[in-house]
Amino acid sequence: MRRTLIASTAAVLLVGCTSPDPKATLVVSNVETYYAIDKQVGEELYLAATIRFEIKNVGTEPLDYVLGTATFKRKGFEHVDWGTAFERITPPDKPALAPGATLVYWLKSDTRYFSTGRPESMFEHKEFRDVIATLFLRVGSSGWVEFAKAEVPRQIGAKSVAEPPPAASPSTTK
Repeated sequence: MRRTLIASTAAVLLVGCTSPDPKATLVVSNVETYYAIDKQVGEELYLAATIRFEIKNVGTEPLDYVLGTATFKRKGFEHVDWGTAFERITPPDKPALAPGATLVYWLKSDTRYFSTGRPESMFEHKEFRDVIATLFLRVGSSGWVEFAKAEVPRQIGAKSVAEPPPAASPSTTK
């Protein structure tokens, strides 16, 4: 009798503690990769591979705890992480990601290229290797789920930020 009660209680607790499915609650769109210029140290400039994306809560509940991580691997050395990024996307001091809400976020590699020349000159160096970024997200106690994978082009800055905004429509108010 006691074993049955313990087993029943454990089964009820396990059912109530299911992990959320990140693919069912989040949609990632507008993924873009590029290099960001990091702060200069002395004469050295640093470039960091970056992945930028929009994340939308398509679930019915606010999300308080969303984590993001990205791996950055150099082409030809895909079996070894070259750099990583890890951040809590929904900070504890701000409101949760509400149902239907969208957030723009980016993750920047902790490993960088450096040079004392122009930032663009790093792309021409004989030891420069192109990088592939992979984005993983986690909601609450879920496991990590891959959401995007893209090559990082030899470009500094996001194209989406550099593009001019759409032309404003004429105003009808005076």
